[in-house]
Amino acid sequence: MEDWLWYAVAAMLLLAAANLSLKTFVKDYSLPQGLDYGALALVLLGSALLGLGCIRLLGLDGSLLQTALLVVMFSLAGFACVVLALQGGKVALVTAVLSMSTVVVALASVQLFGDNFSVKEALALAFSVIALLALVI
Repeated sequence: MEDWLWYAVAAMLLLAAANLSLKTFVKDYSLPQGLDYGALALVLLGSALLGLGCIRLLGLDGSLLQTALLVVMFSLAGFACVVLALQGGKVALVTAVLSMSTVVVALASVQLFGDNFSVKEALALAFSVIALLALVI
């Protein structure tokens, strides 16, 4: 097996353990009432975009800073959404929906990086979407 695949499998296992741990925590913990956590996630995302805009307006050569800021803010906003999803949903279904990021990244990579997919790979992506729909509908 190639090195990248070992790392990907390790990351998947570690993230699965993190999701299970998070579900254990949120099922016994109530988030403070009255806060709109969806709006909070959008504020975090908006803050990241504003920060990116400020970096560009100031003319800073901050490609690493820009990338780090976006990664952190997208991750925080995503984490907030995961917590909310796990509070009300089954961990197996929530993580199945989260796994669809693979399809989003694959489709975006065609446009952003010029990636191409074989018929077999495209079918695998389509089947994963079909499987998810069968799980959640």
